[in-house]
Amino acid sequence: MNFTELETKEKQSLRLGKKTFVFDLSVVFAAASLLIILLYAGVAFDALLTVLKTPLSSLFAFVFGVPRDTFLGSYGKFLDSEIYKNALTLFPYLLSIFIPVLFAGKFLKNKPAKFYPFKGEMPKKSGSFIFFAIGSSFAVNILSAVLLGRFYPKIAEGSGGGGLLTTIVTFITVVVIAPFGEELVFRGVFFQSLDKYSRPFAIFVSAFAFGLAHRNPPSVINAFVVGIFLAIGFAKTGSLVVCVLIHAANNAFAMLASSLISLENGVYAAILIGLAILSVVFFAIGLYLDYAVTKSAPLVSYPNEISDLPRLPKRALIGALAKNFFFWFYLSLAAAGAALFYF
Repeated sequence: MNFTELETKEKQSLRLGKKTFVFDLSVVFAAASLLIILLYAGVAFDALLTVLKTPLSSLFAFVFGVPRDTFLGSYGKFLDSEIYKNALTLFPYLLSIFIPVLFAGKFLKNKPAKFYPFKGEMPKKSGSFIFFAIGSSFAVNILSAVLLGRFYPKIAEGSGGGGLLTTIVTFITVVVIAPFGEELVFRGVFFQSLDKYSRPFAIFVSAFAFGLAHRNPPSVINAFVVGIFLAIGFAKTGSLVVCVLIHAANNAFAMLASSLISLENGVYAAILIGLAILSVVFFAIGLYLDYAVTKSAPLVSYPNEISDLPRLPKRALIGALAKNFFFWFYLSLAAAGAALFYF
């Protein structure tokens, strides 16, 4: 094969790579859009049952031969029950995790060999990396809640009431299910699917989608920062172990911070802000000293392994993103989700 033929073959390979990349990028954002839609399935179902409250009560009262007002009262108590409200939150959330994964697995052209690589591998100097990631995300989480919470009343009010069942379900969902489930979606599927074309682009897009999926603005900022660390952790190891650990720790800190800030006591907020600032300062100092002594790459770096697919230039990546219909559709859904917090 002469030089001209080789050059032609490389151009064809790059052209095919771009075409495949555009398609896979569309699948990723279509799956992300599907995730947000499913998150609101519970809201839609609740609205439907509320609208049908009177007709259904009349129907069941007729079938069972009881007064309509009696059944209407029972119907209302069911809609207000803690069990119903928790089920309305939990089941759509589970659907929002697994259906997008199945969708991506069906349509991705260059799908990862394994969506959930959970091998027991940690990055080098994993303790420093994990603590730095948790410290930075904790700082961003607290500062975002304090600085932006006043502009979003529902966020500032905290989770509010709810009984023991709600507390238990929330803890299990946020600290157990979310770290495993969301890592499957955003790192296992989204990051791995785009990493074959450009690792920095895959880190940014997976973190961006992860952030917007949280919908309320303070959480979007925090989730984006956490998403960067999670993607880098995955790039370092090829395993979701470190991602799940950081994710679970961050969510546990966020729950604690939210509970304390919701209390009408400025002392708690001041302590949390102080801890956030100190955590970043100490971890940043440790990061610098580690680099000064070892002269090794920073903890947040990642190995850029060779891919079988052609690595695409920045212009092609940005252009494909800007022209992608599902990218803008996802942005619209995320904006609509954030707007719901005002009502």
